[in-house]
Amino acid sequence: YYYNDIKFTFIGYQNTIKGFISRIVKSDDIDDIVQETYVRSYEANLKQEIKYAKSYMLKTAKNI
Repeated sequence: YYYNDIKFTFIGYQNTIKGFISRIVKSDDIDDIVQETYVRSYEANLKQEIKYAKSYMLKTAKNI
């Protein structure tokens, strides 16, 4: 994906990320983590192409 496509990819996986994170953290923190996941994924994608965006985003969310 190129940097313009990462936001569309993120939108497609946003609910998946929310569901994944909801099993790990309190509900108050979910939206913040999802937003930070997007920012970090977007910035990383500017530096190099992310081939497996879903895996990258889920791993990023888990690490946050």
